[in-house]
Parts: sequence; C-alpha cells; structure tokens
Amino acid sequence: REYIQSKLVNKLDANTKYCIDFYISRADSCQYATSKIGILFTPYPVSKTDYQAIRETPQITTGNSFIKDATNWIHYNFEYIADGTEEYITIGNFDDKASTDTVTILNYVTTCGPNPAYYYIDNISIIKCTDRSSIFIPNVFTPNNAGINDIFYIKTQNINECAMEI
Repeated sequence: REYIQSKLVNKLDANTKYCIDFYISRADSCQYATSKIGILFTPYPVSKTDYQAIRETPQITTGNSFIKDATNWIHYNFEYIADGTEEYITIGNFDDKASTDTVTILNYVTTCGPNPAYYYIDNISIIKCTDRSSIFIPNVFTPNNAGINDIFYIKTQNINECAMEI
C-alpha cells in the first residue's frame, strides 16, 4: 500500500463546508483497476511500516465504480463539513485486501511490482465552498405574467457584476 499524505497549511474550520477536488489516473502498465479511493482527514499524521491498509475510515470515498482510465484524468469533487480537528490529509485505498475489489485490465504480467493497481493523483484542492465564485443560471424562463419564472436573472456569489443581454 502507498498513500499520499500532507499536513494542511491551516487546520480546517469547524462546521465549515469545504469543496474538495482532485484528479485520478490509473497507471497504464498495471494489470488491475480498483475502486474506493478514500480521503482521510486527521489531527495527526498516520503511518504504516507494512503493506497492510491503514485501519482508519476515510470521510470521503470515490465510490464503487472501478477507476479504469489510464489515458485521461478523472475529476472528482466532494463537499465535506469539517469538525475543526483536521490538520492532515491522507489519500489512498483504506480497505483491507479481502474488501478491495479489483477488475483485470491487462491480461499479462505488468510492471507495477507488488501493487496490482496503481494510481496517479494530481491537482488536489481544498477550499471553503463559500470562497468559490459561482453563478446560478436558472433553467426555466416563462415570461407569461403568471408570477412564476417571469423574470430571467442570474444569481452570483463573489462576483462584482454580471450583465446579460437576451
């Protein structure tokens, strides 16, 4: 097992919603693909001296879909409400060997060594969701004087001006 771990620049603020984004790509020379890559936030660094899974439950997982793509970067984004103790982030597969599902991608011996599935992770971002600039554009506009959806407007957050011509 290999994990990515880093100390956060600042502890996460309690009761604050964070938007977490990152990209995953399967190493192209690996025979298998797996699912459920997890994100674990802790107040302390976690470490292992063997090849077993870290015995912690991640707060976020990518789900049960196999991450098979070795050509493109798969984008994942999640929302997470912090409890205020989070100072470290660790990313990897937290399931033990018996609970880790795999699917065969290549039908020959590969160069991944003892790792049947290996992934690259890039562009990890953890920001307060309120710090994101966002635009809400309604998908319904019915100017029939019914008092519902008669006016087309755009709601913005953290953007000074928004103008639109129809």
